[in-house]
Amino acid sequence: MAIHVRFEKERMADVIVALGNGRAIQPSADERWTADDLLALAGACMCVVLSHGPQFHRNIDVTKTHPEHREAIDLEFFGDVHSAIEWVSSRCFDVVDGDYDDHFEPIHELAVIWHDGRSQIIPQRGFKCGLGDEHGASTE
Repeated sequence: MAIHVRFEKERMADVIVALGNGRAIQPSADERWTADDLLALAGACMCVVLSHGPQFHRNIDVTKTHPEHREAIDLEFFGDVHSAIEWVSSRCFDVVDGDYDDHFEPIHELAVIWHDGRSQIIPQRGFKCGLGDEHGASTE
């Protein structure tokens, strides 16, 4: 099954600037959010998150890092971000389905590590139970 994507360059440029400056983002049509709007917003949010770069680059002079090592760091960071987005999305489904409170405190925190093609979730606080497959603890 294919997903239709509509990309509007000017609108996305405005959305990226709004995200960077804390401005509100309005839906594109009829004062409601369409599937196209939401997919575009998700992509823009991922773009902005990825533009921050891997956290462990902060104390590394990337110009002195071997290009292959830099590429591996970037790929791992992309996996980390993708896994974190999947985690948040899954917890949103838990909220919608009424299952969230059975497993998590109102605020929970974790670390996501992507390595060798799989993500690992490391709970930090706010988990009411051990992680099982039903909570996406690791994905192949």
